Amino acid sequence: MIDPPFIESDEQNKRIKKYNVIYKKIYQELEIPFLSIFERLEKDQIWQNEISTNDGVQTSEEGYELLAEFIKVWDKWRF
Repeated sequence: MIDPPFIESDEQNKRIKKYNVIYKKIYQELEIPFLSIFERLEKDQIWQNEISTNDGVQTSEEGYELLAEFIKVWDKWRF
């Protein structure tokens, strides 16, 4: 499982952080791999630039390439 990405909404981001704590615990109990991308994207300048030049949520090619790279190097991605 992968959590939702950081977006340009403080209210929504607070909810995402809150639920990520809950989801992470549940996934650990169920032994389901969980990749948290929220914190990485929250701090990443490329992601910030991409969402701010679009609608605050969606990114363009460069942002999706960044996201794909996080997933690609995740050791749980491949079974």
